[in-house]
Amino acid sequence: MKIIKLLVGLAASMVMISCGGTPSSSESSAPSASSEKTESTTSKSESTESVTSTSESTKTESSSKEESSTEPVESSESETSSEASTSYDVPSFPTLTEKSYGNLPEGFIFGMDASAVPSLERAGVVYRDETGKPVDVFSILAKEGVTHVRVRVWNDPFNSEGKGYGGGNCDLANAIEIGKRVTKYGMKLHVDFHYSDFWADPAKQMAPKAWKDYTLDQKKTALYEFTKDSLNEMKKENIDVGMVQVGNETNNGKMCGETSWDNTVALMKEGSKAVRETYPSALVAVHFTNPEKKSGSISYPVAYASQLNQRGLDYDVFGTSYYPYWHGTLDNLKTVLSDVATRYNKKVMVMETSYAYTTEDTDYYDNTSPKATDVQPHEISLQGQYDQIYDVVDAIAHDTTGGIGVSYWEGTWISVNGSSWQENHEMWEEYGCGWASSYAGEYDPDDAGKWYGGNAVDNQAFFDKDGYVMPSIHVFNHDDSGETIDPDPEEPEEKKELLTNGSFEGSTAPWAIKSLTEGIDSPSTFAVKSDAKVTGSSSCNLWNQAAIDFEVYQTLASVKAGEYDFSFQAMGECSSFEGCGFVEINGTRVTTVPFTLSGWENWAKFTGKVSLDSEATNVRVGVEFNFKSEGGWAYLDDVSLI
Repeated sequence: MKIIKLLVGLAASMVMISCGGTPSSSESSAPSASSEKTESTTSKSESTESVTSTSESTKTESSSKEESSTEPVESSESETSSEASTSYDVPSFPTLTEKSYGNLPEGFIFGMDASAVPSLERAGVVYRDETGKPVDVFSILAKEGVTHVRVRVWNDPFNSEGKGYGGGNCDLANAIEIGKRVTKYGMKLHVDFHYSDFWADPAKQMAPKAWKDYTLDQKKTALYEFTKDSLNEMKKENIDVGMVQVGNETNNGKMCGETSWDNTVALMKEGSKAVRETYPSALVAVHFTNPEKKSGSISYPVAYASQLNQRGLDYDVFGTSYYPYWHGTLDNLKTVLSDVATRYNKKVMVMETSYAYTTEDTDYYDNTSPKATDVQPHEISLQGQYDQIYDVVDAIAHDTTGGIGVSYWEGTWISVNGSSWQENHEMWEEYGCGWASSYAGEYDPDDAGKWYGGNAVDNQAFFDKDGYVMPSIHVFNHDDSGETIDPDPEEPEEKKELLTNGSFEGSTAPWAIKSLTEGIDSPSTFAVKSDAKVTGSSSCNLWNQAAIDFEVYQTLASVKAGEYDFSFQAMGECSSFEGCGFVEINGTRVTTVPFTLSGWENWAKFTGKVSLDSEATNVRVGVEFNFKSEGGWAYLDDVSLI
């Protein structure tokens, strides 16, 4: 999104506001005190989604890089019946006119960016459901029909003293905290790599501090490693990643400090490669903005997709921001995205959109919209907010070739609700829950260093200033038959690990070896070693001088009927090799997972599904290593059946 000129609370200073990629009004304008309306990533207040805080004591927590995460409010299993029946005060909201979407494309994405939630919770924000009960905000999103939660990832959003830049202080740890909660409630995580230490949008695509002086080749390596390492950390936490963006609002071939299409696409290729290697089933996405603009006679989306196509970028989804007050008509949006889908055989979606439900400023920091020059397709009200987002979803789902979804930007970013600008300012600084803190001036002196402050999109959230969910969020209610629904899913039962010592901590027990090569009882080495591991302190090392085919396995007496996830991680080397993970019942392999070895420290995770219609006995779970040539070696770690 873009930078907007705003009045900052009591100081009456001018500030610039931007959103999760910057809601663009003038695509390439640089942020400055004199600009009337420019697209800058910093001012957009793009990072303020909220997570519920467990107690008032969280307000004493630091926003520094080392601070621990705050747990969301949840109902205790031991909650008494009287506590369960407690009634809460709930604001009186109007009854809205709601509509059905009709038949939706299979797997249509209802997304919500919620990157700032943990920072808000640490500042004391509490989210409440329709009964007024404090709950985990992600349980509300899941209940209302959100399928994907989008989270931005910045490389290092902290200054030299560990103070957060704000916007949610959205580093990898923040993304993992959100991802675990998203997965818990059955949604998928949509990872948005900015490849910057702070906001990235058309007006600003700064390289991370650590990469500032890198050559292009050095930057390619660093970007690949950062992407892969980040996603591997998410895999360790069993986070369900459904989509990964390689860049945020990368208009005109600019990203990570690069300003040419050749260099930017070279970097995007490294990001795409890392995604394919870590989450093969996740969609790889690119993200631009200003669908209303043209390059000559060609729309920006088509022109940008052409540049990617010419350079052979491997990706699945072409996404654009679409803020109705800046980005033209829905008819134009449908036309240009359909053109991209038809010409280049890509899926298309709206990566960011939002709409105001009130003109009220709830945090003493001026709002991005509405402004006198804004286009307002609907009234500013809860009904208007519902109708606008319904229109966008309906347009993408039914009238756009290749349309796969719509993601709302920061629908959980609300005010920290202090009683004055000063009180809010102190929380924005301490917890990083405003669009930018003063500490960001070290990295971005020209924008954040001058115009740091609060939240400019609190009036576009689906929660009021006190954290109560509002009825306009029902715009996410859907099913594939088109019936409007009111889902109330039970919290999913936590799955339990069935294997013992899958990470080979301290010993190889209870794992066993079975040789499949006549005349050789076992490999020469079957031992725990600490020189290489994925998690914990050790892994299992395997080696043999002669060619050998063998299994590493353990046996389970019984496994109940149900759906199970089987996975393991391996690395190694052998000039002629075949590998296969397996689940075997009474001597018959019911699941097999072929795998390869690609050298020292090139760990890869391999996964499979196990479906049992009835309880099974004598279940063997293991990994077969077939070293067809001499001197084969491997490491095995994190074998899991869950």
